[in-house]
Amino acid sequence: MTKIINPIETKKVLDLPGICGRMFYHSEHLELVELSIEAGKSIASHQMPIDVIFYLLDGELEFIIDDEIVPIKASEVIEIKALRKRTVNNKTSQNAKVLVIKPIKQTGVKL
Repeated sequence: MTKIINPIETKKVLDLPGICGRMFYHSEHLELVELSIEAGKSIASHQMPIDVIFYLLDGELEFIIDDEIVPIKASEVIEIKALRKRTVNNKTSQNAKVLVIKPIKQTGVKL
C-alpha cells in the first residue's frame, strides 16, 4: 500500500525560535527533512560529516559555505559537500521552506 506522509504530523528534529525541521522520511540510506525558516532568522554555522542537498520550495535563502555567499531562490537546488562550514540566513521579509536531503552514511569521510 502506498503511504502518504504529511510533514506537519511528523517528528520535529529541529525546534528553534522561528525555525522548524520535521523529518518525514527515514530509511537505512536516506533522510528527508522539511525545514521552515521564518523571515529574518538564521541557522548558525555548522558542519556535517555527509554531503547534503537543499531544494528550496518557497522563498529565498542565503547560504554561506565556508566564506562563499550563495543566494538561492525557490525551485533551486544547492549541494553542500561534507565537512564544509555552512550558515543559512533568511534575510527577506518572507518565510522560506526547504527540503533537506541527507544520506545516512558518507563513505570516505573521516572526522
